[in-house]
Amino acid sequence: MISSIISVTSSSYDVVNKPFSLGVVRFAEASEELKSKGAKVFVDGRLIGFVDDANRLALAMRRLRRRGEIPPDVSVYVYQPENKNAIVRVYISSTAGRVLRPLIVVENGRPLVTPDMIDKLKKGILGWRDLLGQGYVELIDANEEENCYIAISYDKINPKTTHLEPYPPAMLGVAASLIPYPEHNQSPRNTYESAMAKQALGFSTANFSVANYVRQHLSVYPQTPMVSTKSSSLVSMEERPMGQNAVVAVLSFDGYNIEDAIVLNKASVERGFGRTFFYRIYEAEAQQYLGGMKDKFEIPSAEDNVRGFRGEKYYRLLEEDGAIAAESIVSGGDVLVGRTSPPRFMEEYKEFEVKGPYRRDTSIAVRPSESGVVDAVFMTQNIDGNKSYKIRVRDQRIPELGDKFASRHGQKGVVGMLVNQEDMPYTEQGIVPDVIINPHAFPSRMTVGQFLESIAGKVACLRGKPVDATAFLGENPEDLKSTLEAYGFKHTGKEVMYAGRMV
Repeated sequence: MISSIISVTSSSYDVVNKPFSLGVVRFAEASEELKSKGAKVFVDGRLIGFVDDANRLALAMRRLRRRGEIPPDVSVYVYQPENKNAIVRVYISSTAGRVLRPLIVVENGRPLVTPDMIDKLKKGILGWRDLLGQGYVELIDANEEENCYIAISYDKINPKTTHLEPYPPAMLGVAASLIPYPEHNQSPRNTYESAMAKQALGFSTANFSVANYVRQHLSVYPQTPMVSTKSSSLVSMEERPMGQNAVVAVLSFDGYNIEDAIVLNKASVERGFGRTFFYRIYEAEAQQYLGGMKDKFEIPSAEDNVRGFRGEKYYRLLEEDGAIAAESIVSGGDVLVGRTSPPRFMEEYKEFEVKGPYRRDTSIAVRPSESGVVDAVFMTQNIDGNKSYKIRVRDQRIPELGDKFASRHGQKGVVGMLVNQEDMPYTEQGIVPDVIINPHAFPSRMTVGQFLESIAGKVACLRGKPVDATAFLGENPEDLKSTLEAYGFKHTGKEVMYAGRMV
C-alpha cells in the first residue's frame, strides 16, 4: 500500500495495564464461569486475563487510542470464531514491524475529517500528526481491519460504516497502482501484473553510465504511457518510465499468435521497438599469497610456461597491461583481463625444474553463450597495492522469437512471428499495428481493464492528451466512448482492417 507505514517499538506498560481498568480480570483471579463464557484477552501474544464483553473492551481501547492515552499504532482486534461454542479472543498488539494504513474515523454516519480541515491541511495550518493525535484519523493493521466496515467513498457511507478511505487508490501497492483501471480486472490478473511490473525494462538509474551493478538492463527508447495513473507521478515513473506505447491489433493472424503468443511488426522492431541493452560486469583481482607470490595482470604466453593457455586468438584484444580496450567487440570465450597465478600448492612443481615454477592462466573471459561490446573498463587499487579490474560488457538485445512481452494487466506472451510491414493488416487510414495479440486472451482472463486501456489509448492519441486511468477515480469510460464517436470512430474501438497480402 502506498499510504502504509510500519509500526515502531513503544512502551507496552500502559498497553498492558489499561485493559485491567476497563474490566479485564487477571488470569489467576478469574472465576470458572468467566473462563468458560468470557473472552480471552491477549497483549502482544501473551494471555493477561478474561473479560465478559469483548466488543465493549475493544471499543473502550479504541477510544483511549483516539484520545492519545495509548500509542496510535496499537491495534485492537476481536476474533469471533465461526463455532459459537468457541471462546472469543481479543488481541491487543503494540509490537514493531506491523503494516498500518490510515483511515478516516466515521461516527454516526459522518466522517470526522471535514472539508474545513482539508482546506487547513492544504494551507499548512493543520498537519498529519494533528489529525492523528486528535483521533480524526487512525492507523489500522491487517487484523483490526477485519473488525472495520470501510466505505470507499463519501456516498457509500451507511449506518454500519466505521471508517472512510482517505484516498481509494492508496489501498494498492506501488506496482498495482500503476495498472490502468485495475478495478475492472479479475484480481489474479492484477496480482500477476504486480509481479511482472518488477521485470519490466526501463530507465532504472540516472547514473547507469558509471554504475557497477553485476547485471543491468536498460531500455533504449522508454516512453511515458499515454494511459497513466496519478500514482505514476508519485513514484516518479514519468521521469524514469518502463515499457513502450504500441499500436496493438486484437485479431488472429495465421495461427502465429495462437494461445498467448504475439506477432510483431518487423519494421517496428527495426525502428527500435522493444530494443534494450544488457550490461554485465566481469571482475578480476590480483591477490597476494603466502610466501610473497602474487597474481599478475599480463598477456599470457605459451612460451612462459603458463598452464591452461587458451590460444593466441583469445588474447588478441588485450593491451600491455593485460586489460581489454573499451569498445572492443567480444564474443564467448574472448579474454577480457589476462591474469596468471602461481601454483595452488608449492609441491606441484619440482625444485630442479630448469624453468622454475610454472604459472596458471586464471584470465577472465566472456561467458560462452554471450557476446557484446566492452562498454567501460574500471581499474582500482586497494590499500595494499593490489590491483583489480571491472570490465562492463554491453549487449544489444533486439526482440526475436521466444522473447517475452506483457501488457499492464497480466497478459503475457512470447513472440511467435516477426512479419514484414507490407504483409501486416492495416486500417482504412493505413495504420499498421506494431503488435498483434489474440482475442482469445480476454474471455477467460476477464481483463476488462485492458479493453478500457485500449479505448483510452486511442482517445489519448486522437485528442493529444494522456488519459487518467487511476483506480476508482479515473476518467469515466462513457466519456471516452463519447470522445471516440466525436472523432468518427466506433465507441467500442473496433475498426475494419485489411489483409496486407493476398491469401
